[in-house]
Amino acid sequence: MNNLKLYLPRTGSSQEIHEVNFNLLRKLTKIKIEKIIEFGIGYGNFAEKVINLFKPSIYVGIDINEEVKSKIPKIIELLILDLNNDKIPYPDEYFDLGIACEVIEHLANPDNLLSEASRVIKKGGYFLISTPNLASWLNRILLLLGLVPIQYEISWEYRLGDSVIGLHPRKHNAAGHVKLYTYHALIEHLKLYNFMPVKQSSIKYPSPIVNKHISKLYYAINNILSFSPSLSNGFAVLAKKI
Repeated sequence: MNNLKLYLPRTGSSQEIHEVNFNLLRKLTKIKIEKIIEFGIGYGNFAEKVINLFKPSIYVGIDINEEVKSKIPKIIELLILDLNNDKIPYPDEYFDLGIACEVIEHLANPDNLLSEASRVIKKGGYFLISTPNLASWLNRILLLLGLVPIQYEISWEYRLGDSVIGLHPRKHNAAGHVKLYTYHALIEHLKLYNFMPVKQSSIKYPSPIVNKHISKLYYAINNILSFSPSLSNGFAVLAKKI
């Protein structure tokens, strides 16, 4: 799989997603975390919070987007790499912590990310990863109705597949998703690369529904069913390298 650059560079996750991920990292504050690598660092907004939490001696950030160079905090060592194919220029078992928030769904070859993360993170180190949930409660209902799941992007130009409810193809702002995971699929994939989950959290997304009354119903159901990462809109997993 050579020269795969099939994902669009995106440079930010919502504050809610950041908060869920950050809360998982707070569980590591009693552990000495000196060297951190973040995959898909964007403009470094999340990195700044992580740096303030752990005060690491080394923080490496990887992104495919050249534009982040001018805005990334100077304390971060930035590498412009394609996570689909490129190898990380660091030795084996070098980092104490790896982070990949809302990144893996943008990759055509996620095995390269997981393989490299497993290689450069120390045994006993940690890997934090989050992603949208293909099998969220809402997506299960949409599929039953013959509709395309939320976050699943057939086209990066148009929202497709809603004609059954009278919505024609329309322009939309694609996030650049290539592959979506279910919760159990991600857990299986992590274990194949020697990452054992130790803690997980649900991530709630804002309502995608315009109608206010239906939106209220959405939030009520979402608050109930998001107790389980396998049903939530998205999820974050903190795993330990074994």
